[in-house]
Amino acid sequence: MVRILFNESYVFYPNGDEVPYETIFANLPMIEYFCFKRGNIAYNFSKTFTELLKIPHFRNLKSLDCTGISQSFDIDKFFQYLKQNKFTRVWLEFNDQISEEYKEKLETIIDEILDAELPRSFLPPYINFGGQLPVKKKALKNLFDAYYLF
Repeated sequence: MVRILFNESYVFYPNGDEVPYETIFANLPMIEYFCFKRGNIAYNFSKTFTELLKIPHFRNLKSLDCTGISQSFDIDKFFQYLKQNKFTRVWLEFNDQISEEYKEKLETIIDEILDAELPRSFLPPYINFGGQLPVKKKALKNLFDAYYLF
């Protein structure tokens, strides 16, 4: 399997607990495109990225699209990875339940992406969240498109 998309789809263990995305990903060593769109905001993303980094084939991923992310996602640790990313296309959309403090953190990260020296040493991600400044949203989308659209 090369692509997997969870569009408001969830996998559960027999006991009713949801299977974490990182567990699903770990069991798909040939995966190149991993995408999920969550409608349920109750998912805890606090360990997701830390666990993904431990999986050897994570660094072979061509595309990671995540929609419906909560503020439990460790954006600081993920941004450290993104600043070294030269291979994976990353699209992140956060749910509308994130705090003002978290939004400010995202704005700071977006500023750093937009202000990075040329040529960039990393592939720019797309980051979207409610309340984002429209001018920055458009600038980031244009930058993202410049790297990924042919």
